Amino acid sequence: MERNMSFAIGNFQGTGKPSGVPVFLHQLPATRGGVIGPVVVGSEPKFGRLVSADPDDPNTFIVGLPDGNFAVGILMFDPAIAQNDPAMNNLYFEGRPATAMTFGPLQLEGYEEGLAEGRLGMTVWANKVTGEIGFEAIGTTPSSTTYVQLNAHVLEKQDPNGTTIWLNQPVVTPAASEARPSTATPVATPGAGAVASGTSVALSCATPGNTIYYTTDGTTPDASDTEYTAPIAVTAGVTIKAIAYVEGHAPSTVLSAVYTIAP
Repeated sequence: MERNMSFAIGNFQGTGKPSGVPVFLHQLPATRGGVIGPVVVGSEPKFGRLVSADPDDPNTFIVGLPDGNFAVGILMFDPAIAQNDPAMNNLYFEGRPATAMTFGPLQLEGYEEGLAEGRLGMTVWANKVTGEIGFEAIGTTPSSTTYVQLNAHVLEKQDPNGTTIWLNQPVVTPAASEARPSTATPVATPGAGAVASGTSVALSCATPGNTIYYTTDGTTPDASDTEYTAPIAVTAGVTIKAIAYVEGHAPSTVLSAVYTIAP
């Protein structure tokens, strides 16, 4: 239900339906703190680089985006850290506290040489190895799979080489975040076919850290079904379907193994 109301915005005062009134956020930029993990030459934790973390160790920042990690944000200069670590010039040190931008406007200096210079409205990309940020025109993508697209755009360009981006959540685009490493399809031993009554069927998955779920009623399994903990006894014709999950990976494809009882 819409109602008229009296309101004032700036010098304007009156009665109307004030839809589309801006709401100003007092807590931007949104940031996240953590500790810098192992440093690799060429992928130093410099200000303005993408960092990620292992889901099992979310407060340790790794430069770039290795497979299985989630993107945390972009390293930013934090005066509170700098005053206690005066030796830092343009980067953080291994084992020391660091701050990453997760949402809001961020000014960057320079850009990844393999990509384009930032221009208003361009898309934002990060080198998954070095964490360096670069840009591409809308509708174009880097020729190398080394880059991941961030959920961001160029907001403003300052000469000679400063570029302000607006970073959103999630940090990487939804399409990029779905590009997780895959989980191997479960394997049944013995394989599908005719078996003696009482045969035990073992399930396994080649991807370490897996959890397998299965069904025996022909339905497609998911994480709400029975977790595999011991071999399954086959005493009548049955279809065993199984799926494997590994944290930080995409779920496996579904195994479907049809068993009959040998005469």
